[in-house]
Amino acid sequence: MIKNFQKGCQIGEVFLEAFKKEKPDVEIVPMHLYDMEIPEIDMDLLYARAKLSFMGYSFEQLSEAERTKITKMHALADKFINGSASFLIKMRLGR
Repeated sequence: MIKNFQKGCQIGEVFLEAFKKEKPDVEIVPMHLYDMEIPEIDMDLLYARAKLSFMGYSFEQLSEAERTKITKMHALADKFINGSASFLIKMRLGR
């Protein structure tokens, strides 16, 4: 499995180098998902989103824990939503 993951990463790196040559003006921001602290989407987070979305709560009315979870999730999501970014996901090949 490690060998397949490494091969997938190598292919991703070759693609990335070719992409950089073709579009040198594009900013590349590496994100290593296994090294990131990604917030867990649990019932507390989903309920906090529901409160904000259709239960009429303001952000200030959420508990401190709910505000923290929402803030962390939005900060991560904003990296994918804002701007006109392209994404390269490197992963293992085969089984």
